Amino acid sequence: MADSSFQAEFLELRKAVKAEDFPKALALASALLVSLPEDHDVAKCKCVSLIHLSRFDAALAVATKENAGRYAASLSFERAYCLYQTGRLDEALSIVKNSDRSDGSANLQTLEAQILFRLGRTSEAADRYQELVDNDEDDDDGEEDGSELVSNALAAYTASGRGAEGIDKLGIRLAGLLREDADQSHEVAYNAACAKLDAGDYAGAAADLKVAQDRCAREDGDAAEAAAISVQRGLALLKSGGPGSAGAAQAMRYFLDVLKGKSGDDQVTAVAACNLAVVRRDRELFDSLKRLKAASAADATAGGKAVSKLTPAQQFACGLNVCLLLFHMGKLDESAAAAKALEAATEAAGEPSVAPALVQLAIKLRQPSLSTEGRTAVVAEALALSKDRAAAGDERGAAEAGCFAAECLMQRGDAAGATAALAAVQGGLLLTPGGAATLFDMRERYLRDGAGALAGLDTALAEASDAARAPKRTGQLSPDAHGLARLVMGVAKIKVAKGQFVEAAALYERLLAEGGAGLSDAERLDATAQLVLALSWEDPEQAMALAASLPKSNAAVKREAESEDEDEDDGIDPEALEAADLPKSNRVRRLVADKAAAKAEKKKIETPEALSAAAKRRRAKRKAAHLKKLLDLGKYDPKRPVQPDPERWLAKQMRSSFRRKRGKGAGKFSGAQGGGGDSKDAAKLDAYARAQQKKEADARAAEEPAGKGKRGPWRRLK
Repeated sequence: MADSSFQAEFLELRKAVKAEDFPKALALASALLVSLPEDHDVAKCKCVSLIHLSRFDAALAVATKENAGRYAASLSFERAYCLYQTGRLDEALSIVKNSDRSDGSANLQTLEAQILFRLGRTSEAADRYQELVDNDEDDDDGEEDGSELVSNALAAYTASGRGAEGIDKLGIRLAGLLREDADQSHEVAYNAACAKLDAGDYAGAAADLKVAQDRCAREDGDAAEAAAISVQRGLALLKSGGPGSAGAAQAMRYFLDVLKGKSGDDQVTAVAACNLAVVRRDRELFDSLKRLKAASAADATAGGKAVSKLTPAQQFACGLNVCLLLFHMGKLDESAAAAKALEAATEAAGEPSVAPALVQLAIKLRQPSLSTEGRTAVVAEALALSKDRAAAGDERGAAEAGCFAAECLMQRGDAAGATAALAAVQGGLLLTPGGAATLFDMRERYLRDGAGALAGLDTALAEASDAARAPKRTGQLSPDAHGLARLVMGVAKIKVAKGQFVEAAALYERLLAEGGAGLSDAERLDATAQLVLALSWEDPEQAMALAASLPKSNAAVKREAESEDEDEDDGIDPEALEAADLPKSNRVRRLVADKAAAKAEKKKIETPEALSAAAKRRRAKRKAAHLKKLLDLGKYDPKRPVQPDPERWLAKQMRSSFRRKRGKGAGKFSGAQGGGGDSKDAAKLDAYARAQQKKEADARAAEEPAGKGKRGPWRRLK
């Protein structure tokens, strides 16, 4: 405790810290420490001021045991934070774990979670953040602190591949932070979208990214943050529709805008270049390779500095896409060298992947001198690789290698061998909707084994139900609740197509009895409609009762409205008309005809001015839908609309841009169809002209004097 002679200096120091004037606070604390070297509060003020000024080495020197003396223990958090900021993560983690947490402060636990995240131990970091969120019951610091914890927890869940779990555990807190009226940072919405992308909820991710983009615009965020949101929006579109979909065209525009805009963030640029190569596929290979190499090269001479910032998964994706681009460009030697280097890097990191090995096998198949025995050896090598990866617990790698072998056999025309290879894949591939459907189709189409194909579906459905209830491991392909629901619906539809209506109805009833777990509202409605269809073949009464609970379609509502309008316009009571006597004149017929004519005249549109407001709205709606379709296909840009050619209705020869030919054929006239023949041929077809020519010739011959003309036996006698 300082004596009263330093009271003025302490007051000035307190004012400076409260006003966040850290340069002044640093000067005052340094001056006080000369006279009071053992004062804990002054030492802490100096250390904190240095941290706020980003002078971490100097702050670490103040917080060391040698300089802090007996107060070093109370500065353990500051010392660990400085080590964290200077990259000495293991030392920082050791200090945090050995520090006293009896005061109940969450600062040390928060710092521990951040250190674990930086060390790549993202699953442990997610657990620490979840504990912090669960214990964060007081809101003394406002909602911002709670939102920051939720945002960091989502980032850790996503990085560890547990995005679906994070969304589930943070759902209540997250729903409040994502409300439109919530005054929150865009980072919460962005991290929520990333977690939903990891969980496969692409529609939900797109909605959250729209919220993040709007908030970022309101916050006047920098270009790097806006670019990151655009790249993720493109990824959501690409994931939802695939590389060849209409959404892929919009995604490509997002990626190109980011690359052309030069956001300044090497990580965002590298991810955009990697995704752009995926969208383009086998088009513009050279440009894609140039952008990807420039964004992900390790040395500065190649123009990129992004590798140090990219996560291991991002580095692997960039390297694999470089291998594939070189492969499609025909540079097989370079592609093989890049694949070997990538394989060695993944093995050194302890995360081996099957993709580089498959690229090397594909390069072998491209060799022109490869014999039939060589191709058989490549297939055997792929099957052996699939078994090895399945034994190691990597179901995804086993599925990729097995599908590669099946594709090779299909290209050779060995459909039976391809089916057997696909059926032999171990793991959860055949329990997914796509895997089960592919194997069913191959068995039925190529092996002509319909009964075996249906039995395989029943087996896959039973195994998938058991696997969905078990905890999911990393690299496992077993379906979750949504995947299982999609598998059930797919199997039921096949059974309906095969006439097994009772089995199909049982599957739909089982799915809906469980509350439609994993189904969206649209999918649940589709399942109910399919159940009605299946029941209509066996139990029509139950089908009718269930159909009554379905909402009416838009077409049905429109037909009912039109029917009501017609009934109101006619004004005729059907029962009274049926009970009435037959008319003795044509008056009723004329009245009905007059009403029909008046109704037709009412609906008739003669001029644009006569259009009703409803018709104009319908026309504007159709125009907007047409422009949106063109925009999705990349054929229309609202910023640069293309004006139609005003001469498009004129013949080609009548347009101002037409230039006549020169040289040979310049005078040739091309008229209407049938008018391009020779004039002599046309004259031969004119009978009247031939008759006139004959009369004129006869008249000239009669006027010629005798004795003139050609002599010989062929002379015409008059």
